Amino acid sequence: MKSMSTVEKEKEQGKEAKVEVNEQKSPVANLTVIKKKIEQDAEEKCKHLRKHVAGNHDSDEKNFSEGLINIMKEGEKEFVEKTGRCMTYSEMREMYG
Repeated sequence: MKSMSTVEKEKEQGKEAKVEVNEQKSPVANLTVIKKKIEQDAEEKCKHLRKHVAGNHDSDEKNFSEGLINIMKEGEKEFVEKTGRCMTYSEMREMYG
């Protein structure tokens, strides 16, 4: 009979193998996770930008627009780093509206 530690090790190795197989089978799932993370990061940055603009009456619409564009550019850079390709127009619209 196997000891508990051996059984536990085999289970852990099986889980690791399943994860590797799932990552290989489903690049779409990985892409979805990447897009969701970038989208959530952008939403947080937009909330911060809105608070900053609302608290600063001297800031104008141009500064707010530039802030939004910078958030989108940062997301695009992260997307390229993680996927190795540029974002499609539909992906950009999906994440940023």
